[in-house]
Amino acid sequence: MIRRARDLETICGAGLCIGCGLCESVAGREAVEMRLVSPGFLRPRRKAPIPAGTMAKILETCPGVVIDGAATERTALEDPVFGPGVSVWRGRAADDEVQFRAAAGGALTALGMFLLDHGRVDFVLHVGAARDAPMQTEARLSFSAGEVLEGTASRYGPAAPLVDVTALLARGRRFAFIGKPCDVAALRNLARHDPRVDELVPYTLTISCAGVPRQQSSHEFLARHGLREDELETMRYRGHGWPGPTFARSRDGREAEESYLDMWFPYEQKWKTQFRCKICPDHTGELADITSVDDWPGGAPEGDEPVGRCLVVARTRAGDALFREALEAGYMIAEPAAEGMRGMHDTQGHQVRKKQGILARLVAMFLAGVPLPRYRRVRVLRAAATAHTMFHLRNLLGARRRLREGQHREEVPQ
Repeated sequence: MIRRARDLETICGAGLCIGCGLCESVAGREAVEMRLVSPGFLRPRRKAPIPAGTMAKILETCPGVVIDGAATERTALEDPVFGPGVSVWRGRAADDEVQFRAAAGGALTALGMFLLDHGRVDFVLHVGAARDAPMQTEARLSFSAGEVLEGTASRYGPAAPLVDVTALLARGRRFAFIGKPCDVAALRNLARHDPRVDELVPYTLTISCAGVPRQQSSHEFLARHGLREDELETMRYRGHGWPGPTFARSRDGREAEESYLDMWFPYEQKWKTQFRCKICPDHTGELADITSVDDWPGGAPEGDEPVGRCLVVARTRAGDALFREALEAGYMIAEPAAEGMRGMHDTQGHQVRKKQGILARLVAMFLAGVPLPRYRRVRVLRAAATAHTMFHLRNLLGARRRLREGQHREEVPQ
């Protein structure tokens, strides 16, 4: 019999939490509060009893428990691995400053700026460096294009962008959301229980996500250069080139810098992600209106370049209309990608392999008696059918080893 998580403690303890903060927003901060736990992930701490009805809503909206694919709109370019697409574009932000400061050609920043400049939304909910603790990441509300630009570039660490989303919906003002694919999935889960989401959040924009690295990776970077978190004035993970270096500066002017390749590769040794990311069926945001990914042939950079490029997938008709309007208004420089969704297979080949391997990992979790998320409409079986038997065996054995070693277990905040 498949085990399911029934409370916050099981979600966290079994490694299913993504740290999005939606449970805090649903239950209220007096009952649940996100905390940073070892080795550097955000997890919910239960502060007071949670009513049964509220707990049921958390379980129905938590993206660590419920993982649903797109169901409302069929598209001409739907891909068996990467999901729906209406149009695919190759290009970058038109503004040189935007594309230089941003992580991947600046598409999401440019689109957020367009939405505000043209009054399509009242504000944009996204994340950025915490103003008083730049290695930490906090949710931000941007009411102007300049504020969107201030929060540009990737954040390679834990973030909880949805901690206040129900309060934001209560304002009754339209806003766009820019976040990770699993954050978008959480918001779409909430939409099934709160009609204000569809009414007030007309656009969701996302990235291709390699997983959430532990905060400890950032501390290790600082330690290599003789810096501490409490000394920082600036902490930047990407941007200022493509992909751009990890950069830190202390308040007394000392600086540290490592290239993207030096910071994060070899992948297996340095990119220590949370367990839930290892069984994610949607690293590229199938539920978003627009997904923007680095347009690296073969899926990885060979070194820094001055100008970034992105592959943009408009997944819905609303996303397609938004991108075309931003292109016409001069916020983007782009052309239709001739290969369509096949371009994702080139630039995101590592995501293909991840999706192919999920079924074997889920089987290992089932055999170990570990609670499983509920998957619907994310084509796990179709993806698995495209890989060979030895690939699945390696994934099964690797997952069983990690489970026996307890690598899925996490600290439950007390």
